[in-house]
Amino acid sequence: MVECSYFFVSSPLLCRCVRFNVRLLKELVQTYTEENAQRGKEYAEALIVHSVSDPSSFVLDDLLTFPAVKVLEGEKVHEVWRRLH
Repeated sequence: MVECSYFFVSSPLLCRCVRFNVRLLKELVQTYTEENAQRGKEYAEALIVHSVSDPSSFVLDDLLTFPAVKVLEGEKVHEVWRRLH
């Protein structure tokens, strides 16, 4: 059984789906600007949580530059990501 974020998946195929979702979340979070970054906060948090749970996604070093992720500064999820990178 492989742990992927908030749930456990028993199949490598399902884990690949989670990785695909990380890519989709990244694309979505990148669309938020300084003006609307607060609205993307929930998606940014989900992206960080999914990324931390999937070691193959640690190539997402640029997350800290996204406005929606910057909104999370001071929160534990942001600190975890910053410390890992």
